[in-house]
Order: sequence, then structure tokens, then C-alpha cells
Amino acid sequence: MKVILVNDTRIEENPGCHATVDSLVGFLKTNLPKSKIESLPLGFGYDVLKNKKNLYITTSKNKFYKQALNKIFNVKFTRQVNFKVWMQLVENEVSELLKPFLKESDLVIINMEGTIHHNNIGSLALLSIAHASKLLNKPVAMVNGSYQEMDKKVSKKVLNIIDFLSFREVLSYEYVKKMKIKNKINLIYDFAFKADIFQHTDFILRKKEGIKYCLYTCGVLGVYPNQANGIDIFKIFSHIREIYELGYIPLFLQIEPKERIIVDQLNIKGIEVIRLNQYNYSNLGSVIKNFDLLITGRYHVGIFGLMSNVKTMFLPSNTHKIEGLLKMLEIHDSFIGSLKLKDLSIEELEQELILNNDDINYFEKFLRNLNENKNHIKGLY
Repeated sequence: MKVILVNDTRIEENPGCHATVDSLVGFLKTNLPKSKIESLPLGFGYDVLKNKKNLYITTSKNKFYKQALNKIFNVKFTRQVNFKVWMQLVENEVSELLKPFLKESDLVIINMEGTIHHNNIGSLALLSIAHASKLLNKPVAMVNGSYQEMDKKVSKKVLNIIDFLSFREVLSYEYVKKMKIKNKINLIYDFAFKADIFQHTDFILRKKEGIKYCLYTCGVLGVYPNQANGIDIFKIFSHIREIYELGYIPLFLQIEPKERIIVDQLNIKGIEVIRLNQYNYSNLGSVIKNFDLLITGRYHVGIFGLMSNVKTMFLPSNTHKIEGLLKMLEIHDSFIGSLKLKDLSIEELEQELILNNDDINYFEKFLRNLNENKNHIKGLY
């Protein structure tokens, strides 16, 4: 069986991307033995949409108004999609782009990790690929994602026709449920929970007796401080001061090269930095275990903190994925703003995952049935 995995995010340096996709690929290989899996990377198909004029409906007056509100009040607006233009793209350009890749394929898996939100180009590209794949008569599964503030007409057009749909946290699940999608909507824990993150590392945190240590990473809002709800360097300094006031020594975890400007400023302040390029997701859990507290604006790093049985506090991110995760795990007090931390042992977390495995079993059954009937799948070539 040949599987096309769309949105392989492992071209990014983010450890969560690698943990998620590696685990998803491993899951597919387990449930589709002897299958051949080929990947289309993050960014595939983006140019088709980027180069299309009139994809969004805007007026100069509205554009000026929204830019002013965003600048003054940090309000995030969702651009409105021109449905007719989007459909033309799907039926023509996206379908033609996909044909060579799908010619011999039996299944298209779309990794929604990275979040489908606010009608951005990446989100519309993934939905376009899903729809075009169905037009080319291929079974499509969209998995492991979050979903927020997307065009309802586009969403219903795609999500009603695909063959399998699952979300990784409860707010996205509830959001799409309200659209009254005809398909069964599944809730499956993020595949990053399946990753082995505790391999050996040479990392040593040289602790002083009686001193507690906090690993801190501000997340994507710190990397892009000019976006809605962005975190500038002064806010980061504020976080650092608060960590000291809580009685911890902070260390900063650098996830990506774009955080270099933050690192330079923290170096001036004498804050020690752990650079992820010295490690990877497979041993990041072993690094995190050295700390007494983790404060993070990164969804997957927070998951690794929970898996490491380290007290973890979450900062806001650019979407509701963190709030959705915490609501699903019923650990709302771990969201920043409340300094009450609920202890959640790795044993309790594993039990929670085991008790909520009905939807992932349904995914396994879907894959097995598809594999058994793959000879009945016909392409349009």
C-alpha cells in the first residue's frame, strides 16, 4: 500500500514537529505493514495560493480599519475567503499539482499539526489538497490537528467529504462539532505523546543545594512579537523576574534560530541558555527532568514537560491549542495566570491516555479496512 503523508513538518527544527511526524509514521507502519510512505513537506502547495489574486475578500476601508485596531489593541482578524476563487484553484491548479504524486497512491494522510487557523495560506493549502485528493478519487484522512477561526463554507465543503477526521485537543473538536459536519469527528491525543523522549543525554544541570531551577521558553509569540498577542523582549524580561520571585533560577530553552535576538538579550542579563541544536526530541525529556519547573508557550514542549513528570505551566500561544489540551487533560490550573500547579504524574497521564483510546482504535480499524480493500481504489488517470 502506498501512502502520501502531506505536511511533513520535519523540515522545521522544532522538536515537536519531529516527535509528532515520527510517531505518526511509526503508527502508520504498524497498522499498514509493508506499506510505502512518501511525504510532501510543509509548504507544499502554498505557492499556488500565494500567487492567486482575489483569494481573500477585502476592501481598502476594512483593511485600514483592521490594521488600526490590530496596532492599537492587538486584535487579530481573520481574512475572508473568496469561496469561488478557492474552488477554482482546487479544481484546476491544486489538482494538477497533485496528480503526479497521487498517481499510484492508495491513501492520503494530511498531518494537521501546525494548526489550521484564521484562514492563513498554510491552512487553506491543506484543505485544498484534501479536496483535490478527493476529486482525484483518493481516500483522505486528516489527523492530529487543531482547528480555529476557519471559513465555514470551505470547512464544510472539505470536512464533509473526507474519509477520516480527528483532532488533538478538545476546543478544536468542539469548534468543528458546532459546524454540524456529517462525518464522524474523532478526538485522538497528539501523536507526540507516543514519542520516546527519554533517551540518554550528556546534559548536566549543575545544581546548587537548596536551589530550584526553571526551564523557560516563551514560544512562537516571542519569536514573532508583532503579531496579535505577541510577547516582546520587555515581557520576556518580566517573565524572568517573576521566575526569580517564585524562587527559581531560570534557564532559557532556545528552540529555533529566530530566537537568536532573544538569546542575545538574555545573555546580556546573564541568563543561561540551552540550545536545542545540542539535543533533539528523543532526549529532550531527559533534559527537562533535570528541572523543578517548566514554563513554556510551546504546545509540544509543554506535552514533554507533562510526560517528564515535571511541574509545567503554559503561556498562551497563537491559537487555542494549549487551552484545548489542558481542558482535555483537566489541568486548567497549569495555564499561566494561576500559580496553582496541579501535580500530574506520568503514571496518571499514561492511564488517562489508555482510558481514552476508543477513537485511536477506530483509526486503526479504518486503516486496516482500507488496506484490505485497496485493490478497489481507482485513480482518474
